[in-house]
Amino acid sequence: MSGCGGEDLRKAHFERTTVPVEPGDSGQEPIPGEPPDEPALAPAELRTVDTCQLVGEEQLGELGSVGEPSGPLGLPDELGIGECSVTVTDPGGKEANVRLRLDEQINDSLNQVTGGVEGLPLIESTLEDDTCFVTAITSQEPKLGIRASVQYQGGEPCRAGNTAVAGAVRTILDDPPRLDTPHGSLRTVDPCDGVDDDVARGVLDEDDAEGELATIFRCQWRGSSEYVSVSYRFGRPTVSTEDTRETELGEDTVALVSPQVDRCSVQWEHRSIEEEHAELVEVSVTDSEAESTDAACESATEVAEAVAPELPTA
Repeated sequence: MSGCGGEDLRKAHFERTTVPVEPGDSGQEPIPGEPPDEPALAPAELRTVDTCQLVGEEQLGELGSVGEPSGPLGLPDELGIGECSVTVTDPGGKEANVRLRLDEQINDSLNQVTGGVEGLPLIESTLEDDTCFVTAITSQEPKLGIRASVQYQGGEPCRAGNTAVAGAVRTILDDPPRLDTPHGSLRTVDPCDGVDDDVARGVLDEDDAEGELATIFRCQWRGSSEYVSVSYRFGRPTVSTEDTRETELGEDTVALVSPQVDRCSVQWEHRSIEEEHAELVEVSVTDSEAESTDAACESATEVAEAVAPELPTA
């Protein structure tokens, strides 16, 4: 991850611990109740926010010298996938590696809230002494939040995390920086609108399954042992291998079918961004009880065929 050394926090599995916070500690406000219904923090609005403009001098300058932000895995920040990292060097020369994400899935409950910012409940959790995760709950349905993950050896990672989250939230509420959204871009589309509930219900054999946002760019439908998801990604397309195959979803749409143990995904390019990157659509079907991926691939292709013609055209 560019701008963030050490352990890859996206893959870390750890025991969550709630950090007791006294009023005023870690730079937090008094503990609020439910998150307010704030239109600026709705998923539709956050999809077009430039995350790398939320981790700059304006938001983090009080911590020290702010480096150049970048998207995850070195991807260009203009791809705008709701995540950005930056390194801040404090006056003593210590580095705080800050990663901000706009649509973190929240498993914590409101009774674990430790503080607040701009009326939003805040949750802190730690990993050892040098890493802190600070999340502002922006929505209960779906359960999403703006999270800062901070590694700060020899410093105060939770205080830095609170500074990052508070700065990001206030910027979004006051004057959110926007990404370019050309006509036909997936940034303006709710992934739950990409497929009719009846199509997903037919795949899941569940009469009451409904689409729910898992992130601002991914919707899912759950059954007893299966689930269907429709995701929008921004980056490099999946590379074809001997295990993948192509399928046509229409006259001009060729997709890549990728079976993976109990899961099958169908991915295609919606709109080219630059030479190596694109807006991508991925439909996946997972069945934990399936004996092979054949049925999952058939179902994923069926859903993809329903999604493709409903997407906006450039």
